[in-house]
Amino acid sequence: MKTDELFYEFFELAPQALFELLGITPGCEYRFQSLVVKSAERRMDGLLEPLDPEQPRYFLEVQGYLDKSIYWRMVHQIGLFHARRPKLHGHPWQAIVLFLDETYDPGLETMGPLMHGHKHWLLHGYLPELLKRLKATSPILNVLRPLIAEQESVVRQQASGWVRAIRQSPDLDQAAQKRLVNLLVQFIVQKFSHLKSEEITKMLQLTPLRETVAVREWMHEGKVEMLAMLMEHKLSVAASKVMARLKALSETDLEALSAYLWKAENYQQVEAWIDGRLAVA
Repeated sequence: MKTDELFYEFFELAPQALFELLGITPGCEYRFQSLVVKSAERRMDGLLEPLDPEQPRYFLEVQGYLDKSIYWRMVHQIGLFHARRPKLHGHPWQAIVLFLDETYDPGLETMGPLMHGHKHWLLHGYLPELLKRLKATSPILNVLRPLIAEQESVVRQQASGWVRAIRQSPDLDQAAQKRLVNLLVQFIVQKFSHLKSEEITKMLQLTPLRETVAVREWMHEGKVEMLAMLMEHKLSVAASKVMARLKALSETDLEALSAYLWKAENYQQVEAWIDGRLAVA
């Protein structure tokens, strides 16, 4: 899964996280959606649509590489968006470019000397700086922490705390907590793809845990989800395709599969391994 797709899912789940990053106090609640500008046949990373139509719309691009035309391209796409929606003419809007690294910003000078008035319509920021600037990070924004971790040791030390904060947040229901933890795992894999699945499992466990049926079920489900995502990342097989079969494996088999997964060269080998375990269950 590409990084921009992870951000799309993240902001779809938690649009308020973008406002917190940029220090914006919105006048209403927003919903996030991805847009395809049909005339350009290109998908914009997203639009934050206000539930109050009088509040501004925010167009978002998450930029993970150097593109010297990023500002012009965004202006072009926003123009096409409004050209197809004349009813929105005159309504307030603002563009946001979120760079994953400062080196990916080509500079506002790429748009020429008239950009001195850009602050009226353009916000741009660098994710590492924005996250470090926040003194009290919300549990939701902890999901992005792996992307700014310079060393793997930081993730090893803090990952379980990030998970714990997400699961203890009173503002998140169980489904939202589950999706955010899944995203956290994927961001860790994206940044530190060399980590073995058992290492990620260990660093994300919440301790101490009471040995109850509910806890054991939660741990089993978490391992299944993590293995499914790792298989998607390493072997290019859809996580949804393997979830049901992984759930049928025992705790011992999941541990064994976690080690075997990194030796397998393709999904067919893993599939045969699973078939063999289920046959003797």
